[in-house]
Amino acid sequence: MKPIFLFTDIEAILIQPSCRLLTILGPGGIGKTRIGLQIGALSNGKESAPIGL
Repeated sequence: MKPIFLFTDIEAILIQPSCRLLTILGPGGIGKTRIGLQIGALSNGKESAPIGL
C-alpha cells in the first residue's frame, strides 16, 4: 500500500461505500490529529459523507 499524502486521496477513499473506517497511523507529533480535523472540515456538509465523520 502506498503512503497517502494528499487530502484528495483520503477523501476518495472515504467516499467509497466499502470504506467504513480509515486509520491514520504514525509516531507522536507527526500531525495525525491535524490531518483528521482538516479532512473532517473539508467533508463537512458534503453528500459524500452522509453519516458524518
